[in-house]
Amino acid sequence: MNFKIKQLGLIGLVKLFVTCHFLSQFAGAQVSKVTPPTPEGIEYFESKIRPLLSESCYPCHSQANGVALGKLQLDNREVLFKGGAHGSLFAAKAPEGGLLLKAVGYSDKSLQMPPAEKLSSEKIALLLQWVKIGTPYPVASKSHPGSAPKFDLNARKKHWSWQPLKKTIPPIVKNKSWVRNPIDQFLLAKLEAKGMSPARPTDKRTLLRRVTFDLIGLPPTPGEIEAFLADKSTTAYEKVVDRLLASPHYGERWARHWLDLVRYAETDGHEFDFDKPEAWQYRDYVTRALNSDLRFDQFATEHLAGDLLQKPRLNTTEGFNESILGTGFFWFGEGKHSPVELGADEAERIDNQVDVLSKAFLGLSMGCARCHNHKFDAISTKDYYALAGYLKSSRFHLATLRSEEKSRPILKRLEIVSAKVNEALVSETKMDLQSRISKLLALSPPKNGANSITNESD
Repeated sequence: MNFKIKQLGLIGLVKLFVTCHFLSQFAGAQVSKVTPPTPEGIEYFESKIRPLLSESCYPCHSQANGVALGKLQLDNREVLFKGGAHGSLFAAKAPEGGLLLKAVGYSDKSLQMPPAEKLSSEKIALLLQWVKIGTPYPVASKSHPGSAPKFDLNARKKHWSWQPLKKTIPPIVKNKSWVRNPIDQFLLAKLEAKGMSPARPTDKRTLLRRVTFDLIGLPPTPGEIEAFLADKSTTAYEKVVDRLLASPHYGERWARHWLDLVRYAETDGHEFDFDKPEAWQYRDYVTRALNSDLRFDQFATEHLAGDLLQKPRLNTTEGFNESILGTGFFWFGEGKHSPVELGADEAERIDNQVDVLSKAFLGLSMGCARCHNHKFDAISTKDYYALAGYLKSSRFHLATLRSEEKSRPILKRLEIVSAKVNEALVSETKMDLQSRISKLLALSPPKNGANSITNESD
């Protein structure tokens, strides 16, 4: 809109001033508004940024420590985004050029933080990534010990996810004829509540294509399509499902999801990306477990303690130890080459193991409890380090998969061969020493009165 100042008059100018002032205030409020952080952003802050700030920044800029140099408190969310005496730490239009990154990058001689020593390039990179993803910071975070709620394990157990499983009665629906199993009642109840109706049944060809892709990740063959279309029985669909569940491709298809969950990788990553020895053994183990319909409690036991079972599960065809393969998931994390701080590297590896273990088998994250009691899940810092202690006492070890029954005859033969080899070595060594002694005696005969060296056998 184009305003013509001369035609507005005094009253118009006042109105224009008030309008512009209101718009500027409104625009400023929009710029300063912080987008609610995502769960992934919160996890990044708690695992990477909060420990960094606590170690390098809180001694001078912390509400908990009662120090706010430059009127800046980095453990207070509101003050952090408002900024201190030097202004805002973040630049909306150019995030990478904000005051925070300038200070830690030592690009301005008049403002270098921390003043004692520049942060390492790795820590600066973490802050840069934090800024790039929108500087996530827990909205409900209260850093001051006096204002933070007391950790109450029982109170957190009231959350729905901690309630024991119980039988739920399916809801009552109007279109009862559409229901084929109890699950349909839950789906239909939601549809009817919105005034919606289920989609009409699809044709057999489409149905076959959907279920085949869903269960084995591959399209049906022309022969399978023809057989399904020709099958007019009431159990035609059930027979297709049974066939697909029995296919070896079923385990290959669904193992991918579990392998993603435990961050399966066949190399270490990092600089030289070395191979992880025998990683494929774990991949095939998961595939076989799914194809054999292994119980989940057994599957979980093998992952957590498969190397300690008194009676490990043996492969049904080849007889090797399946259980011990489950423990391999602990070691799929990134492996750094020649880490500068060995203690820190070990702590990061254990933290990665705790994180994957809790997410895969507990359905929650324990990563935040590395630095503080978990604000949402019933996990304390004590719990975290108790579990970390168990993992610290473990080690990577290449083990044989052959069962004890099959190993015993081989070990017996090796003992016999080893005894024969040792006997031969002793005999050969004795003969060689005797020959050398004889040669030495021939070259330098003993002097008169000296003890002579005799060639006596032992």
